[in-house]
Amino acid sequence: MKKDFDKLTAVKTTSPQGKPQPALIKQIKDNSLSILLSHMENLFSSCDDLFFDLSSRAVSNSEQNLYFESMRELRVKKNGVIDNFIRQIEQSFVDCALYDDLSSKKTEAVKADALSLVHEDDIEQKVAIDGMITKARSNNQEPLYQLTTRLDFLTPGNTVTNKNNPIDPRQLCHSFANACDLLNINIKAKIIIFKQFDRLAISRLSNLYSNANDLLINAGVIPNIIHTVGNKSASPQEDGSTNNRPQPPAKESDIDQSNFDLAALSQLLQNMHHLGPALIPNYQAYSANPGPMMSNEELLTTLTLLQVQLTNEQNHQFATNEENIRAIVDSILKEENPQSPQSIKKHDDDTINLVAMFFDFILDDKNLPVPFQALISRLQIPILKTALRDQVFFSSSQHPARKLVNALSSASIGWGSDEDRDDPKKIKTDKTYQQIASIIHDISESTVDSDQIFVDKLDQLQDFVSRNEHRNSLIEKRTHQAAEGQARTKLAKEASKQALFSLMERARLPEDITDFLINQWQQFLTITHLKNGEESAEWLDAVQVAHDIIWVCLPQQDDKSKARFGKIEAELYERIRTGLVQVIHTEEESTPLLDTIKNTIEDLQQQYSRSSNASSDLKPLTAEQAKTLGHMPGSGNKSWKEMTALERQKARYHSLTFEFIKKVESLPLNTWLTYQDNAEGRTIRCKLAGKIEATDSYMFVNRFGFNVLEKARKEFAYDLQQKRVVLLESGLLFDRAMSTITSNLRQLTKDNDAPQTS
Repeated sequence: MKKDFDKLTAVKTTSPQGKPQPALIKQIKDNSLSILLSHMENLFSSCDDLFFDLSSRAVSNSEQNLYFESMRELRVKKNGVIDNFIRQIEQSFVDCALYDDLSSKKTEAVKADALSLVHEDDIEQKVAIDGMITKARSNNQEPLYQLTTRLDFLTPGNTVTNKNNPIDPRQLCHSFANACDLLNINIKAKIIIFKQFDRLAISRLSNLYSNANDLLINAGVIPNIIHTVGNKSASPQEDGSTNNRPQPPAKESDIDQSNFDLAALSQLLQNMHHLGPALIPNYQAYSANPGPMMSNEELLTTLTLLQVQLTNEQNHQFATNEENIRAIVDSILKEENPQSPQSIKKHDDDTINLVAMFFDFILDDKNLPVPFQALISRLQIPILKTALRDQVFFSSSQHPARKLVNALSSASIGWGSDEDRDDPKKIKTDKTYQQIASIIHDISESTVDSDQIFVDKLDQLQDFVSRNEHRNSLIEKRTHQAAEGQARTKLAKEASKQALFSLMERARLPEDITDFLINQWQQFLTITHLKNGEESAEWLDAVQVAHDIIWVCLPQQDDKSKARFGKIEAELYERIRTGLVQVIHTEEESTPLLDTIKNTIEDLQQQYSRSSNASSDLKPLTAEQAKTLGHMPGSGNKSWKEMTALERQKARYHSLTFEFIKKVESLPLNTWLTYQDNAEGRTIRCKLAGKIEATDSYMFVNRFGFNVLEKARKEFAYDLQQKRVVLLESGLLFDRAMSTITSNLRQLTKDNDAPQTS
């Protein structure tokens, strides 16, 4: 692979004018291409296996040919696609270091001119690529922001943004899509390749960004980055506009997802003002009120007085209505003259609306348990005061108020309905609820205009969570160990039943021998499987004993069989004795049973010596005995009406799409979800805590670490497909909320961007 990498990266590293590429950027390029090349090798190997598997599962000849031809095309053109991809990234590094973002603008112009000619397949491809880009940027917000800032610092003659950062997800995804144009395959197969690219390359970009940032930090390139720092204070705006703010604003599409600059958010709201408040959900234009302007200081003072009043009211229901924060501000501004409410500064107007939208999101967030939606919403006035007082609130992910809100959300995510939490008395006695309620009460009671209260309460919450997590992790570990033990036991029992049934299915045996094999020797087989495994000599020997017991119950008519019988008889009884001692524990207790077996076999052989006819005492397995050994009779092809509920369930599993099997297999541990368990008639909130290899199943625990559910892989995939499983967003609450708000505002602007007529 090193040789291939050297070959692929042996392209120009200078501009046409002969200017050398900065050494640090070249080093980042080499490291990045090495990682990407490794991902590419894994990607195409995985796609080859996947297309082969899909072709074998195909339900029609055309579908089978589609996957088989895609596999063949991939094998033939694999090296060309990788070479093309690597060269595009190489050229992106050259352009980033030496030129303006002209190529990007040119590409956008070409795309705009060709929109009317876009083929349906191209639209499907674009949706897949855009989805990868969005998810990758969201998952790597912080390191990507830092890397772009440091690359920008290294290129004084050019402005680096997320549009021309050579290893931004946008560049990588578009380069890969362009490289895949070499493949003459159906769009269905190409989308599968894109999904594998997302899984095996794009989802692992954190390591690439971490390495690049560490390299630059060690070289002294902006070791500490504060998010309020712009690219270059002296550089022009990307759109050519001028602005009087000290820092150049990001374009709407370039807002960093973890640092929501208030000026950029205000610009989004400003862009919507021409739409009118009626088209903006719950928007209040306080700055347009006809009355005199209320200053920021006066507004903060009035909010503090109202905060004290609400806190002192016993059992008040503050913040259970999503309109409360707007109603509170509205009442403050109307206090002097209800007919002519006071106005406020545009800056304060935007802040109030954004904070109100944030709490709207909280009250609608299905990831938060309902009791905690109400609890966190009681922070409306303290958070609003903080945002009005401190402009850094939106732009800094390290702001203590934001960190506390995120920590409160994270601490409550595992709080589930399976614990009978609809009872108000039980809710109030829950330790997590009590802790969070206490923190929120203390903040609501504090009237000091300082962020220190958020710092102190964050420390208090983190200490509580840390202690709980330590205890719960120990319980979870023991739970997983117990589940693993149970799974191994289950597997051993199933193997023992299967081994015995395959031997006894067509045999006719004395009743004492059948009972012995089912009741005692099955236990010994299970113990042997648990201790030594199915590939061990001990297991094979234990199965052979069962085989020999059945064999010696047959008539031995020829000399060779009689000789073998005489040879193994004594040894067989000794092996049975050894096994019985392990099952019954004492030789004294096992002796009577061994004597019964010996006597039964000897009597049977004596009968055979007197007559060649089979003894009337020999009987086949009864239906009940077969069921004890795990056999389900009547498992042949049946119509849907003839099938039992269990058989129908199995038939559904066979119809599972490959997509949901892969989703389940790639789901990371510690993922929180809600699970509608029809078998138990309940919906629970639980965490994926372990994948048990022995039984190919998944274990789920509650927030205390106790096992609440186990599902076989196919059963879990089927429930996910049937939407009985809902994956919960456990990311930072504030960041999720503001990302949704900005996306919604942009969409509203886009949907209503037609010229307004008077």
